[in-house]
Amino acid sequence: MTRSVLTGVLACAIHIVMGGHVSAAENAPAPPNRGRAEWLLRRVKTLADEGAVLDQAVVFELFALKTKNINRRDFGPHDFGCSEISDEYLVKSAGWYRSTPEGRVQLLGGGLMNPAVMKFDRPHVSYWFHDYSKCINNNTYEITPSSYREADVAFGEVNAFACIKPELLRKLFPSIGYSFGSDSYGEWRYVGKWDDHAQTTITFDGGPNCVINVTVKQTELSGKRFERALARFLNCRKQVRAAFCQGRQSFSEDDPLYRELQTLVATRCQPIESYHEAEPWSGETPPELPILGREICGRDDPDE
Repeated sequence: MTRSVLTGVLACAIHIVMGGHVSAAENAPAPPNRGRAEWLLRRVKTLADEGAVLDQAVVFELFALKTKNINRRDFGPHDFGCSEISDEYLVKSAGWYRSTPEGRVQLLGGGLMNPAVMKFDRPHVSYWFHDYSKCINNNTYEITPSSYREADVAFGEVNAFACIKPELLRKLFPSIGYSFGSDSYGEWRYVGKWDDHAQTTITFDGGPNCVINVTVKQTELSGKRFERALARFLNCRKQVRAAFCQGRQSFSEDDPLYRELQTLVATRCQPIESYHEAEPWSGETPPELPILGREICGRDDPDE
């Protein structure tokens, strides 16, 4: 693909994401005969950098996708957690996302001790939209806003469409991070647009040969504004907990002292919703979140 053609594709993609009025038919993707991997990566990078995954219409227009059906799941309120409406879009990929000569359907897996040839030969696209509301933060290990949204678009078994190699990821995503998994598999992660509203990321799952799955996700749970509020809330809890632990031995959540501590935290610290509502829309990067150990007042408690 020449630079002029590539620039034109990117300009058109950005035009769509930024709200341009170009129909899917007029701008239907036309993958090149060679260079399909880079072509797809540049499009998903545009989507992540613009932070537009929550807009289903934009995603479908950018990749010329069509909806076959929508499966909706409606989960009512719980004693803890959130009410949730989840929409699973059954997607028709307009014919371009399929096995091609640039793909590899047989990949080596299983690690050094137990090598095996794995077959991934059915490229497919999925889109999920989650709307959470009426969240009750009784869960010690996950604190959320009172309501938030998440969405992701996933290109499954992308290796059959085109073999995306690590060197291409490093070229197009210089800030990308990698975490090694098991059996020679790992995950590459790129952070796109991150502002007060939400964070958008791309994850690339795969082995040493080719990426197998590409997922672009946007979540308001990781927006900078909420994370700043969460840091203030957790710091308050940490300070109350540290003062409470002075002169006490460690205890578990089953101990009556834990209920006493929870009451004290509720008295001294505002609910997370209050911190969130008071947090200004400054765009500032949130501080690192404090960690609270499970063994309260014990050796693994960072407060000690």
